[in-house]
Amino acid sequence: RSYMTVNLKSLSINEVELSGNIELPDILIQQIREVSPPNKDGNTLFYDSYKIGNDSHVGWLALSSPEKDTKTYRFFLHYQPGRVRKQKKRIPLVSEALEILSNTDNPFELSCSVTFSFKKRDKVKTILSLPLALSDSPSFPFDEVRGIHISKTEDKIRKYDAILDRGRDGSLTAAIGFPHKVTINSALISDVVNKAVEISAGLVCREK
Repeated sequence: RSYMTVNLKSLSINEVELSGNIELPDILIQQIREVSPPNKDGNTLFYDSYKIGNDSHVGWLALSSPEKDTKTYRFFLHYQPGRVRKQKKRIPLVSEALEILSNTDNPFELSCSVTFSFKKRDKVKTILSLPLALSDSPSFPFDEVRGIHISKTEDKIRKYDAILDRGRDGSLTAAIGFPHKVTINSALISDVVNKAVEISAGLVCREK
């Protein structure tokens, strides 16, 4: 099964990061370690590289060694557009790890971070106009706000945070962070990306 079918570059996405704690049964721990033996730090590592159309992508997955007398691993997954590089030695594929992890039905909560990067020529505007001009008094410590941190909460539950930053060259970075309860399946990355795109659409839009 393919675990990465989204062209991040076409969506102006710079990177996708997913992290969280996952409890694994002994049989899956054994399978993971057979595919990728733990390194000296006790971590198991996986790597992927692929092309979607003409756009190259790379990805990493790491499972940290669990705390003593627990079966809870720290899960970290990162994808980004980027040049495919040859590895000096074969590193097991991210898809191999996700295929194994998909055999657990226990949902776990991920902390998701998706960063969008727009160039000046993309002509995007933000929900609050940036930069925001302030006092032009020489005695005032600053005269404009180029970035803001936005947060959304519903019924005391955090929905998302977003940091919007307008560069002096007219570029815009939008970093979207949100919790997401999941089970591992082939739609994992696309579900996270789709949610980030939905949030971003309420904060950033193309100029007409």
